[in-house]
Amino acid sequence: MNYKSGKKQNNFKNVFILIILFAFLYLYHYFKLKNYWKFRGIPGPPTTFILGNLHEHLNTKRVNVLQLQEWTKKYGKIYGILEGERKMLVSTDLDFLQEIFVKKSHIFHGRRVSF
Repeated sequence: MNYKSGKKQNNFKNVFILIILFAFLYLYHYFKLKNYWKFRGIPGPPTTFILGNLHEHLNTKRVNVLQLQEWTKKYGKIYGILEGERKMLVSTDLDFLQEIFVKKSHIFHGRRVSF
C-alpha cells in the first residue's frame, strides 16, 4: 500500500464518520422536536418525518380550518402542532388567550404572520 492510497482511505473514513455524526445529530434533533409538546404534557396530533403536521395543512381536499376544528374536538382547547420545525400552540380557550395577549403581552410579543 502506498502513501496516496492510504491517505484516500483515511479521507474516506473521516467523511464517513462525519456523515454518521451528522445523521445522528439530525435524528436526535428530530426526536426532540417530534416530542416537544409531549415532553411538556400538551396533547397534539402525531407528526411525520420532516413535515410535522404541515402535510395535513397543505391537503387541498380539506380546508385548513376544518382540520383545526377536528383537532380541537379531539385534543381539547389547547394543543400543540408542528409546521415543519415550527412549534405552534393552538388555543380556543378565551381566558387563556386573554391572559397571553392582554395581561402578559410584554412576555409573549412574537406573533406568527398569517397568510
